[in-house]
Amino acid sequence: MKEPVKRIAFILHGENLDHADLIIALEQHFATVEYMGSAFDFEQTKYYEKEMGRGLQRSVWSFEGLIDASEAVNDKLLAVQIENDLRNSSAGRKFNVDVGYLDSDKVILTSFKKGPYKIYAHSGVWLDLVMNYSKGVFTGTSYTFSDFKINPYQKDLMRIREFFKRDLKKLRS
Repeated sequence: MKEPVKRIAFILHGENLDHADLIIALEQHFATVEYMGSAFDFEQTKYYEKEMGRGLQRSVWSFEGLIDASEAVNDKLLAVQIENDLRNSSAGRKFNVDVGYLDSDKVILTSFKKGPYKIYAHSGVWLDLVMNYSKGVFTGTSYTFSDFKINPYQKDLMRIREFFKRDLKKLRS
C-alpha cells in the first residue's frame, strides 16, 4: 500500500430517513461502517431539493481499515451505483454519497465535475481538496462548498482522524 488513507463518505439524506439499506450496500462494496457522524442541516443550497426533498441533512461516515488513495476513483463509481440502486422508483435519489478519503493533513472528495482546483484522476473522476488539517483543526479551502467552510463536521472529522492514526500505527507495526 503506497499511500494509506481512511475511506470516508459524506452522506446527504432526508431527515429521519432509514439508513439500513445504505449501510448494507456500502458495507458490501467498501468495508464495515465504523463511524457515523452527527447529521447536520444542509441548507447551503436548494440544488438537491427537487430530487431529494426538503429538510436535507449531511453527515460524515468512515469505514474500517485503510485503503490506497488510488482506490478513490473506483469508490466514486461504486457510490453512484449504490445511489442508483437505492433510488425511489417514482422520484430521485434518497442518498447522495460523496466518497473520498482523509489522511493526516487533508480531506479529499471525488467528483465527476471539473473545477479549477480539482485534479483529474481517471475515468471521468476528479479529486477535490475540500479541507486541510493544521494545528488541530480541519479548515475548508477557500473554493470549497460552504458547509465545509462552516465545518459543523469538526468533531466527527477529529474522531475519524484518530481512527486513521490508530489504523496507520497498526499497519506500521
